[in-house]
Amino acid sequence: MGGFRGWAGIWRLYIVGVMSRRRVLAVAGVVVVVVAGTAVWLWPPEQRRAFVTLVHDEVVTAVTFTPDGRTLLTAERPGPAGGGPVRLWDHAAGTVVSTLDNAVGSDPTMDLHPDGRRLITAGRDVPVRLWDLTTGQATALGQRAEDVSAIRFSTDGSGFATAGAEGVRVRLTRTGADVATLEHGATAARTVAFDTINLFVFGGDATGRIRMWDAIDGRLAGPVEAGVADVAVLVVGPGRTLAVGGSSGQVAWLSFAGSVEPTVVRAGDRRVGDLAFSPDGTVLATVDASGDPSGTGDVTVRLWTVATGELSAEFPIAGEDHHGVRCSPDPTVDTQLAFSPDGTILAATCGHTVRLWRLP
Repeated sequence: MGGFRGWAGIWRLYIVGVMSRRRVLAVAGVVVVVVAGTAVWLWPPEQRRAFVTLVHDEVVTAVTFTPDGRTLLTAERPGPAGGGPVRLWDHAAGTVVSTLDNAVGSDPTMDLHPDGRRLITAGRDVPVRLWDLTTGQATALGQRAEDVSAIRFSTDGSGFATAGAEGVRVRLTRTGADVATLEHGATAARTVAFDTINLFVFGGDATGRIRMWDAIDGRLAGPVEAGVADVAVLVVGPGRTLAVGGSSGQVAWLSFAGSVEPTVVRAGDRRVGDLAFSPDGTVLATVDASGDPSGTGDVTVRLWTVATGELSAEFPIAGEDHHGVRCSPDPTVDTQLAFSPDGTILAATCGHTVRLWRLP
């Protein structure tokens, strides 16, 4: 336990309970508490600060990593001059590699193709467009503007799905032609995700319903009971695991690989703003919605152990990073999350910035 000596202050501050019931280790400068066989990472305060903050001109609305993890893509809300840009960052150096000008409209959404070379963008009252990241050229996948709240590629990239005022539409990536239009009732679908194995599409809406379709023929495969009312966001992770966030802070996840009951936790009292699985599927990151009725502006990221439902870490978005750079979440735009492909970095949007944390 000699390596633990320097962390005595951390122990006194963060560990509450009977010491004899816990095993404490010091691993790579991070305290690990093993409770009933479950490892709970306790980060020192300085490690809970973001190690990099990437500053933008306008509010950042979307973020994703390339498959090799070297480049971070961010989308900004349009400024006074017109459409918003998508920026490609060398996040290690903190510099912009290239910019796609006028790439997105208001309330933009985007997704990166599995090959890492193409990007699809959509939003409110703009056409769906497919971008070649090598040339910076865009192809409109449709002849008119659409009201799209979410867009996702299929796992093989041959198709994509949109959720919005027209329900859920599944289309071909090459041409933008419809494969299926999935009826979702009277309310607009606002979130969508592909299963990681089958071409099923999960569409969630404000009524709390989650439906699963076969994306090939548009056949309704059945409703999904996740135990969350008023679905705000959903995501599919490795192992055919679906996670759902609701308007009252409830988060649930369940696996379609077997008949497993949902794990339901409460991630605060506010609407869930975003969800992200780690690449290996062992961790689920959640974040509060940015619109805080209390006006405090506090937004918290939480990391959950998928196997047990235990909360393993939580830290605020706002405040100073290691370089003294501050950020404040924009109350009109939810914080968006993304893990790096190797699972060692978590990115989160925060107002005009994107913050990066190194994970234990």
